[in-house]
Amino acid sequence: MRRRWLGIGAGLVACQPAPGSPPVTPTPVDCAAYSGPDVGAWRQVAYPPGALRYPTATDGAALLVLGGSDCLLCQLSELEAGQSEWQTRDFPDPLPSAQSVDSLIATPEFVVAVGIRTPESDLSVYGQVAVLDRASQAWTLHRLPDDFPIRYEVEVHWTGTEVLLWGGYDSNRNLLDPNWMVDPDWQVNVHSDGLLFDPVGGTFRRTAPALSPVTSGTGEGDPRYYLASVWTPEGLVVWGVHPGEVGSLLARYAPEQDEWSRLETTSSPPRRQGHQLVHDEGSVYLYSGMTTRVGADGDAPEPRCTDGLGSSCWDMWRLDLAALEWEEVDVPTFVDLNITTGGPRRTASFAGGRFMSGGHVCPGVAIYDPALDLWTRSTLDGAPVAPISVLSLGSELYLSGARESAELPGDAVWIFDPEG
Repeated sequence: MRRRWLGIGAGLVACQPAPGSPPVTPTPVDCAAYSGPDVGAWRQVAYPPGALRYPTATDGAALLVLGGSDCLLCQLSELEAGQSEWQTRDFPDPLPSAQSVDSLIATPEFVVAVGIRTPESDLSVYGQVAVLDRASQAWTLHRLPDDFPIRYEVEVHWTGTEVLLWGGYDSNRNLLDPNWMVDPDWQVNVHSDGLLFDPVGGTFRRTAPALSPVTSGTGEGDPRYYLASVWTPEGLVVWGVHPGEVGSLLARYAPEQDEWSRLETTSSPPRRQGHQLVHDEGSVYLYSGMTTRVGADGDAPEPRCTDGLGSSCWDMWRLDLAALEWEEVDVPTFVDLNITTGGPRRTASFAGGRFMSGGHVCPGVAIYDPALDLWTRSTLDGAPVAPISVLSLGSELYLSGARESAELPGDAVWIFDPEG
């Protein structure tokens, strides 16, 4: 395993909880430890008035956000790559009460919004998919099939012809109500199947499941974030754990055949939850997350990412999709891979052939070049913290929903140019 980075020779450090005390989240990151040259430049572009900070999407040419001063689904704003001015278009509003959406997918032809939330927490609205035809500038609403339970926080991917709504969970309670967890009888069913949606024909088809559903209730833990997914040219790749199985699951889904293939490797990263996957040129990168005790017997000890049960996994692994081999990528202590468990968010992306992760403890972006096996860091001048969405356009990185500091919410998209 190669080991190379700039300005660091120390390993990871972690906090150990005192006996009898609840586990604490360690911070094995030293934001001041980096001593190499800072890279790139930052600029900010303010959001249009009333626009959602999250979710954002890219169609390959521009960053897109929904919302305006009047309503959510009557305005779409586009920020073309390299530009600093939004182009805003007004559309007829088919859903005036829409407050936010969970996920957004964009292509040159369509914009697809999934998980429409209203102030009244109306599940009938939440169980619809909104499609904007960018040629006719008209929205249409499509209700999920009656035999498909309304899912919360699904992963949304574009296959090239269809929108894949995968995973998520349903419940015997309305989980849009913030008080649902105080109900002593709540129950959550976590799924590893989904729907394929054709935005042209407006039709849905069910997908095969990767695993059987998982059910948990009050005091039984929370399995919602054990599996993570990423779209690749070979299909959907998922990795994670399952309460009914020992070991981790690595599998790939082919939409054309509606089939799952389990992928066997000689080694695997430590089991975890709340992790993320990103793809680039034949490899899938797995990073961060939280350790978990989940196993076939319910309480088998887990290999630990860091010292202290229930702690963060400050590591990164690379899966070669051709050789089906995992390799651990060494992570120096200035690299901030911390993410908040929960929700369909993406806090890292590849831009210009380099992995770039937005920091949640440290400001700025940590940059990994696979060709050189080398970590560097963005300049901190103008850098934000805690992005919810990290997307790439060309060689630039776009951070949405970020903060200028730990206390101050941001009102702009932060754009990082590694060559600036």
